[in-house]
Amino acid sequence: MQTFTLMLLNNAMYTVKLCLYINLGNFCLQIRHHYLEEILLLKVRKGLSYWSEGT
Repeated sequence: MQTFTLMLLNNAMYTVKLCLYINLGNFCLQIRHHYLEEILLLKVRKGLSYWSEGT
């Protein structure tokens, strides 16, 4: 009985840790994605301003 309870406890802890890791990963990805979008927008704007000045 005790080993079964320990197994369940370990399983629960593992699941919780896994969920935390997945959520953290998604959070980091979202931040990185947002950051990359900002950089891309800046580059596009710079490119457009160069292009419009050039003509």
